[in-house]
Amino acid sequence: MSGPQSLLFSSLSEAREITEAWMEEYNAIRPRESLQGLPPYSFVEKIT
Repeated sequence: MSGPQSLLFSSLSEAREITEAWMEEYNAIRPRESLQGLPPYSFVEKIT
């Protein structure tokens, strides 16, 4: 692979690892104004 895409990740497994970490942060840590300032996982725990 050549061009700008070749600089993003050194392997498919690295891309998966980084993507999974981002998804965990997005869903578990990042607060949402629409969820009373809570991250999605915390909001679900609060309402169940």
